[in-house]
Amino acid sequence: MEQNSPSALVPVGLLQRLAEAVESMASTARCPSDWMTEAEAAAYCRVSVSAFRAGYMQLGVVARSAFGRKLYSRDDLHRAIANSPAWGGQSEPSHSGLVRASIHPLLTNLRPERQRPYKPRKKPAEPQPAHVSPRANAASDESAG
Repeated sequence: MEQNSPSALVPVGLLQRLAEAVESMASTARCPSDWMTEAEAAAYCRVSVSAFRAGYMQLGVVARSAFGRKLYSRDDLHRAIANSPAWGGQSEPSHSGLVRASIHPLLTNLRPERQRPYKPRKKPAEPQPAHVSPRANAASDESAG
């Protein structure tokens, strides 16, 4: 071995253990458990725990009791999400991937015409008296008194 290579500076056993640890961590990250706690299931569905608690039964997700913990199946969560209704009443995509929904009824409300006649809400401006300086007011008060 060369003296300058990284493997010459680190014992072989340590390199093997490090490689096994990295591989174990990578496989765990790729394939997490099929069973999740309530907090993990909520995070997996990207909702709050309270929202998850309020809606999981309506979507057909069954909670299991094992080892004193409430657990949820990843398959149940996938099925619940896949069978949930489309967002905002959208129709399912057609075979071409495009949504084929008529928007003509929606365009009738967007025509550029008045819905009611125009009535000005502000009263017409009254003519303002000419501006009189404070000196002029003081002079007129002295002459009047």
